[in-house]
Amino acid sequence: MFGILTAASAVSQEAHTTDQPSGTSRGWENASEFYWTLFLDCIATLWRHECHRRANKMYPPCSLMPWSPESKAASNTTLAGPALMADAPILDESDLAGHDDPALEFMQSVFGSLPDIPWFHAPHDGGYPTSTTLHGYVGIRRTVDAQTLADDAALWVGAMTFGLLEAITFARIPQAVLVEMQGNRMVLSGRRISRLLVHWHKRIHHHFPHPEGMTHLQHGRRVATLLRHALDALEEQSSEDSTANLFRRAGFAREISRIVVDAIAPTVTLLCILASATWTTLPQMASLMARVQGQTRPFQRAAREACMNMMLRVGWCPNTISHHFLNTLTHLSILLSLVRLPLYIRTSPDEHTDCSKTSCILYKVDTYDTYIPRHVCADCHCEYIRPPLDEVKRLLDAGVAPAMVYNGEKLRVQAASKNSYVMISHVWADGMGSVTEKGLPTCLIRRIASLAEILLPESGAFWIDALCIPAAHGPRKQAVKLMVYSYQNAAKVLVMDVGIRTSCSERAPWETNLLHIATAGWMRRVWTLQEGLLANELWFEFAEGPVHVEERIIRELRSALPSKPSLAAPLSQGQPSQAPWWTFVREITPMLYLRICRRGAAPGHYQFPLDEVIKLLQLRTMTSPDDEILAISSLLPSRINVDELLSIAGAEVAQQRMKAFLLQLGQVSRALLRQTSPRLTLPGFTWAPRTLSATALENISGQVGSGLCTENGFIAEFQVASFRTPITIPLSLNEDPENGLKVLISWDCPQASESRLTYYRLHVSESSPDGMRPALIHSLLFFEASFSGTKIDCVAVHDDLDEFSGNDSSVATPRFRYVGYGSLYRLALPPSTSVARDMPILEQSETRRVLLR
Repeated sequence: MFGILTAASAVSQEAHTTDQPSGTSRGWENASEFYWTLFLDCIATLWRHECHRRANKMYPPCSLMPWSPESKAASNTTLAGPALMADAPILDESDLAGHDDPALEFMQSVFGSLPDIPWFHAPHDGGYPTSTTLHGYVGIRRTVDAQTLADDAALWVGAMTFGLLEAITFARIPQAVLVEMQGNRMVLSGRRISRLLVHWHKRIHHHFPHPEGMTHLQHGRRVATLLRHALDALEEQSSEDSTANLFRRAGFAREISRIVVDAIAPTVTLLCILASATWTTLPQMASLMARVQGQTRPFQRAAREACMNMMLRVGWCPNTISHHFLNTLTHLSILLSLVRLPLYIRTSPDEHTDCSKTSCILYKVDTYDTYIPRHVCADCHCEYIRPPLDEVKRLLDAGVAPAMVYNGEKLRVQAASKNSYVMISHVWADGMGSVTEKGLPTCLIRRIASLAEILLPESGAFWIDALCIPAAHGPRKQAVKLMVYSYQNAAKVLVMDVGIRTSCSERAPWETNLLHIATAGWMRRVWTLQEGLLANELWFEFAEGPVHVEERIIRELRSALPSKPSLAAPLSQGQPSQAPWWTFVREITPMLYLRICRRGAAPGHYQFPLDEVIKLLQLRTMTSPDDEILAISSLLPSRINVDELLSIAGAEVAQQRMKAFLLQLGQVSRALLRQTSPRLTLPGFTWAPRTLSATALENISGQVGSGLCTENGFIAEFQVASFRTPITIPLSLNEDPENGLKVLISWDCPQASESRLTYYRLHVSESSPDGMRPALIHSLLFFEASFSGTKIDCVAVHDDLDEFSGNDSSVATPRFRYVGYGSLYRLALPPSTSVARDMPILEQSETRRVLLR
């Protein structure tokens, strides 16, 4: 501030001494004095405001700057040792792990490569003593005079990188060891930081002498405290509060602040993982891991947003990398690996320009009449081969699935049960779709047959929908019904996906292969879910040919950790499910993870929980929504009558099938209410999702209970809290339904111990059908009686006063119309905060059995 005042004074003096025309000199002096007085008045106001905030501890308590409460406390006490290190060893580049160190390769394969961190030329070298705390690092480098906010921001980066690494490693790290030029900018090299961490972890693993006479556990406690401070600082810099964000206060763009936080967060996260694996008995380490593995921390949300934006800029499909997918990845290291994944381009770099978060235009294929299969090579014009249609229909009429055998000239049809056969699973967008009447190009049939012969040399028989399902309604209906048994009885299922074949290789790291599989088109279609889950053996076509991916995953799981002694030994302790590689498989490819978990169970005898099926359906789409229930019929509870669903025809087939499915299900999980997918427009069913594949259940944990689906609506028990005065839903919600309704409310909550009212921000994600949205929110329905935590899930409802006839007991229960899924976010408002007098007030809740219509 002193620097600003000095500069202002200089500008004023220069203005007074500037030569002016004789007739305007007095006018200029008057104007100059006026603006100078106004400027000083504004500066004085800002100065008093800043002094007030610092004196009254109104800045974030964990800020690394000297005025924060934590910094002041750190200046008076130390972390179980002296604040400055005496005779700290000075590292040089020879102390870093070698580029070909197996431990470095292992760490990068499991945790990803650390990103480079922008360097803002903060004072680091220059004879400063080495500090054991982050606040100390800042304090000894922060000059009193002419310290700008930009200087503070640069110093924050220095403390979160060099300061943190020096305090943890108990060594002096010159700037030249980690900083390098990249183009025209200076960065802390992520590769060099990784090499430093491998060097440090080896020393810790071999129990090197601890400095200052500390024991191994004392050292661990100090490291845990340092990492806790670093995580606190990351969360403050990720805050939307501009007073907490040093970069925002210094005038940097919001994007610059995000880039810095997103670059530093993986290094802090990896330090937490390595420290937790080293000091396994310290409870502080468990707390650290809980923080870095969560999904709700501000810096984690900011990192996901930044990764998504980076991938969108290079041409990724918004549907593939939507929030629903990225939110399932709990480790920042997996996100970093995903960002560096080479993008498979099908036709052109801008092919996903018109895609959305909910669908990819490349997988919206034409109808049977206009769809054209692709030849293996673009310049091929070979003839089509068609199987004998009569033979296919004859087998289908007899309730037998057909299979194909190619003899080099023509296709021969046989009963699938005659010999072992290979089921071909693919997506039509790859050009392999067709119907029996049209057939496929000879070159494509030859390639399919050759792969089938590799997998089953004794028969070479295969099944593919393009040849085994006719277009005629009757035979097609029968063929669809037999698909379940065809997949269950097939010896092997082969996935033929152009993206997987082009991008995956047995010579590539298996982490990269799984990322390519996870983002392939085959993983984004509804039909392929049951095809993958029902397979006895699931094979994928790689560049070299068919590969049994599950066997390779298990082999990697068994061999990855023990074979890397220097770094992996501490990480290999505990249950296999805690191993980084197993976590990677579970988050990236949940379907393969589920298959491995139930190995040994017969595909036809495994019962899939509905919630599990819905989670696996997320982000999957299909050309015809009418067939969604049919496409997953084999995964549904056995009481579902598929024939009845198939018989539904006419207008609104998809909605009518969903209604019939829910009625057959009877007991329906309340989890279906806890998401934001579009709703049905049928009377009594506006609470029900229009599609299961758009249902997001990633926030569901534990038992959520169920209710009864009836013709009149959904009957279930909730905690019901009503507003004293209903909340009016603004008409502007029609123009921006995606952002939903946000309103500040107070709650007469029994859990509020300090004051009668607790303040919340209510966010309702609008999902009511078009033209059926109620105008008011009368009540909120809660799933649990406990209201602990900063976020509480709920359902916003409108009182339903419409008359209807019903024979069940639901007529006497409170009746509501569904408005949308909502969340209450607890606000920590100081007692002095003024709130609006007309703020909506929510009454205390009570347990009620209600009817949702």
